[in-house]
Amino acid sequence: MTTLYLGIDVGSVSVNTIIMDEHRNVLEEHYTRMKGQPLQTVQKDMEEILRRIPLETFHSLSFTGIGGKLLSELLGGNFVNEIIAQAKAIENLYPEVRTIIDIGERTRN
Repeated sequence: MTTLYLGIDVGSVSVNTIIMDEHRNVLEEHYTRMKGQPLQTVQKDMEEILRRIPLETFHSLSFTGIGGKLLSELLGGNFVNEIIAQAKAIENLYPEVRTIIDIGERTRN
């Protein structure tokens, strides 16, 4: 059975969800505008994912972003500061990179 990791970034405008396998392959990514309802949006996204993938398949659930701390406490996941998460991801995926610039929310249609 494949081990999966679920990451949820709760920003000021959207909830971004990613599912990765143990080899760091991105299997799914979702962008959902939350319209001022972060808890309801995360709940809806998680329900949709868990309808397809059993909870036991996930090794961990991690949150980041402005709303991630509260939701990690409510839902029992890990919280990682988004700047630390970005730095660790770049360090692992692009070790030659020495500078990261975060300009905030990206726009999607």
